[in-house]
Parts: sequence; structure tokens; C-alpha cells
Amino acid sequence: MKNVMRHGLLLLALFAEAGLAGPVPTGPHVRVDLIAEVVSVAPGDRFRVLFAQDIDARWHTYWRNPGDSGDPPSIRWQAPEGVEVSGFSWPYPERIAYGPLMNFGYHDEVYLPFTVSVPADFTGAELTLEGSGRVLVCEEICIPERVSVTVTVALGETVLDASVRQLFDRADSLIPVALKVESRFQMQGDDIELFFGIPGPADNRVSSVEYFPYARDVIDNPAEQAYSFSDTGLTLTLQPGYGFDAAKADFGGIVVIHESSGGDAIVSSFAVGADGTSAGAAKAPNAAATDNSMSLWLAVALAFAGGLILNLMPCVFLCCRSRSFLWSNPRANLVTPFVYMGWSMPPVSCLVLC
Repeated sequence: MKNVMRHGLLLLALFAEAGLAGPVPTGPHVRVDLIAEVVSVAPGDRFRVLFAQDIDARWHTYWRNPGDSGDPPSIRWQAPEGVEVSGFSWPYPERIAYGPLMNFGYHDEVYLPFTVSVPADFTGAELTLEGSGRVLVCEEICIPERVSVTVTVALGETVLDASVRQLFDRADSLIPVALKVESRFQMQGDDIELFFGIPGPADNRVSSVEYFPYARDVIDNPAEQAYSFSDTGLTLTLQPGYGFDAAKADFGGIVVIHESSGGDAIVSSFAVGADGTSAGAAKAPNAAATDNSMSLWLAVALAFAGGLILNLMPCVFLCCRSRSFLWSNPRANLVTPFVYMGWSMPPVSCLVLC
């Protein structure tokens, strides 16, 4: 019932936005760049690059799990044969409230480090990496901005670029530290009691604790996150999300601890649970599945109403118009929004997909 009420609030927020939205702001609202940590690199070596985002005031972009809505940056890389490009390392995000929703993302600026590996038999005078894709940037509306980036590094001996060292140090300081700690959860009534073996500070200087799961919909993101520390670790009390299944739940994620010490704010972040070098997923022994599902017809009705409202919003018409170059008919600017609106209707999309 709680999730049905939440979906109802979401629809009310969408109605309000559809009725109150004014002219669509012009962009771009995020500017992106690639910053290499080296001026030259040796074959067989690797180097790091920052995917930098300079974000307009009041606008935000998204973390790997965007929360209740949104999408993380999506970039396709073009690199010389044999060159490997890793995924992003993600700085800890902030909680961004929007009506009844809670999203996870970044304001102002963010740097996403990744690694480029050069094969030992690479030949040539330089290496050029190009990327293109989309960064979703939001304020009162959301705009999927198309971006293109490129960086070129000379081949030779590996030489670090001293001019960007502080920038990389700052970016590294915001990446959560991976911890291999005990992790488990249990159900206390309707609540999730999640434990991580992270001991708290000796004195009572913690002002808040935030937990960000890697998996979407495992917790109710807007709900309060109560916490307590003991001699053995941290316990969080959370509300289950509509995708929560106690038999399959994976609570890998990050924990951000905010402290106050002598008037100074201290922030520590840790990667915990299942993710690469971190500890295994938090599991509840013999956990019984919790049913947070809704009826099929209610889900269809909510999807139909949400899709119809979203496709009538000015920001969606803008996105539709931006794709009109794919249509050779000059009247496509008028037709395209209604094609997308038709796609939002379950009978139409089901017929196409089936």
C-alpha cells in the first residue's frame, strides 16, 4: 500500500510539472572534457583520465544509481585497436530531493576517473581517445545533452603532468574507500536492519550517515535512514523499495559518514558489500521474500498515465524535436511527439514488441 501511495504522489508531481512548466531553458547546462594525468605514455603502460563535468548552478547530473529517476552518463569510446578503456570510478553522490522522489547525483562539478591501458605492441607517435554520448542534466526539467570529448597523449616514456596532479588528488579523495567488512541484514517488521562492520568514531561527533545502494529500487530512497554505531559496527534502519526481495537482495553500495570536529566538517566514504574488491553482498540467513509488488492492472494503469503525462510535457516535446532530423519529411516536427506519445500507450508498445 505504501508503494501505491508513493506512485500516486509521483503522478501528482508530474501533473503539477506538466501544468506549471514554462519555457524550456536553452543549453548546454553541462560542459564536459577529458583530462589526462600524463603528457606522454609508454607502450605497455596505462594512465588515468578524468571525465570532467562543469554543471550549471541549480542543475545536476547523476550517479551510477540515479535513484528514483534520471540516468547516469552514457559514453561510447573510440580508441585505437588494442587500447582498453575501463569503466568510471564514481565519487560519492548527494541526495537530491524532487517532490516525492529522491535522486542521487552531483551539483556544480564532478570528475569521474577511468583508466586507459596501452598494449605493449602499440605503435605511433600519439594516442587519441574519443568519446560521444549523452549526459542527462536536470533542474525543474531534464535535458539529455549530446556530448563529444577527445584527448590526445604522446607516445614515449610515461611522464605525469604536474599541472593536473592536484585535480587528480581531489578526485581521488572523493572516491569511496573499498572495505572488506562483515555485512548482513535482517527484517524487523516492515523495516530492513542493515549492518556493516564499520566502527564509529570514539566520540559522538557523527552528524549524519547516508547509504547509497548500487542496485535500484532495493530501498525506499526518500525514507529516513536511521543509524546507530556500536563497538562492532554500523546499523542502518531502512524502508524496502518496491523492487526489494529479501531472498535476492544485494546491499552492495557506499556509506557516507559526516562528522563535525572542532567546527570542521569531515566526510568519509566507504564502498561496502558486493562490488569488485569489496566484501560479499549482505544476506539474511533463511530470509523470507517480502512482497512489495502491485497488481498487474494497477501497474499498467500507472505506466499508461505516467507515459501520457510525460509525453505532454514541454521538455519531452523538445527532445522529440531534437530528433526530427532523422525524418526526411519537413512536417516531422509535428508528427514525432505523437509517435512517442503512441509508444507510451501499453497496447501499442505491446503490439510492437510482440
